[in-house]
Amino acid sequence: MKDDKPAFSVRVTPGNAEDPVQKFKDNLKMLRETMEENIELNKMTAKLMRTKYDALIREGFRPEEALFLCK
Repeated sequence: MKDDKPAFSVRVTPGNAEDPVQKFKDNLKMLRETMEENIELNKMTAKLMRTKYDALIREGFRPEEALFLCK
């Protein structure tokens, strides 16, 4: 070989990598703190989806077509 340099190199410095267990714990904590808001958001999303489905049916779409368009 003419050049002994590696094709690439990786440099890791302290604090550079995320601890996946800690990241999971942080995400779980955030989910617990926002649980009520998430529940409310899901209720609102369900109502919007049902409203869209009903509107599609009223416009003449078959149930399976309306369901497909709501996915």
